[in-house]
Amino acid sequence: MARELEELTANYTSKFWMKREDGVSEPDNWTKDHPAGEDCASLGHKMGETDFWTDAFCFQEKRFKMKPSVFYGKAERRAKMYRVQVVIPSHESEDKLGISDEEYERQAELGLVDSEDEETDSSLSMKLSAQETKSKLMAIEFKELTVNYNRVEEGLRTKDTMERELEERMANYTRVREQLSFYEAFAAQSLNCNMSLTAWGGKLYVFSSDKLNWTNSRDVCVSKGADLVTITSQSEQDFLVSKVSETHWIGLNDLDTEGHWVWVNNQTLTDTRVQFWHRRQYGPREPDNWKQEDPSGENCASLGNWEGYFNKWFDQSCKEQKKFICEKN
Repeated sequence: MARELEELTANYTSKFWMKREDGVSEPDNWTKDHPAGEDCASLGHKMGETDFWTDAFCFQEKRFKMKPSVFYGKAERRAKMYRVQVVIPSHESEDKLGISDEEYERQAELGLVDSEDEETDSSLSMKLSAQETKSKLMAIEFKELTVNYNRVEEGLRTKDTMERELEERMANYTRVREQLSFYEAFAAQSLNCNMSLTAWGGKLYVFSSDKLNWTNSRDVCVSKGADLVTITSQSEQDFLVSKVSETHWIGLNDLDTEGHWVWVNNQTLTDTRVQFWHRRQYGPREPDNWKQEDPSGENCASLGNWEGYFNKWFDQSCKEQKKFICEKN
């Protein structure tokens, strides 16, 4: 099959080679000007002949034209089977190449050249079609990438939101469970004193009915999984005041260092940033560490005193018997 195609190609193209009067015909592979020889074909010769083919030095600069194939019908199918591609110069203008209209039409019929309009239109059409197709594909791909990116970004935002909500719900669940456990323990255990339970601001508060000194009051609170109340805001102060009608122990003391008041959770007044000490119009202000009744001084704080003033704090002797307030966070 290969030999048949080679012979077909040779027979089809041999009549266009230039034949000189001295009997030497193209191709002659002339090596005097270029030792590498002449291995490429061109239409025309540097001496002016333009109606025939000549072999020429491949690195010589010439005008050129590319065609997919010069075969048609059965020969074309065979050429495509062997991936044959022939490159030949094309007709540009009669002034440039000297090809007559009759010769150009004859070569065009054989498929050796195309008209400039036909070739230009075909080439531009192919280029524009390829460019349009590429642009459309790129636009589709970009749109798909944008949609995928937005979907992934939305998924990540949803995931972050769900994780935050889960963390908050777990924290709320833990807090409620602890409060429920405290309530169950409070209800189940027998107490040495009567107590009432109420909730406010996410906390549980126990208000005693019986009176104990400050140390024993705290022991009762701790035994129930709580501690004496720590007041950290004006709103909490107002809530507690609304629930009492006499003085109650709170979890503030300066037992370790005189004048350095600390809550039972080790927070200082500087940490909580609120103080509600009683200030008399005349006489010393609270805390005054009064020692006439207890030589050890007044080292525990209470909400109100025997005179009332339940919306203020007083330092009192830790030995006094008072009601107390427990708190469970």
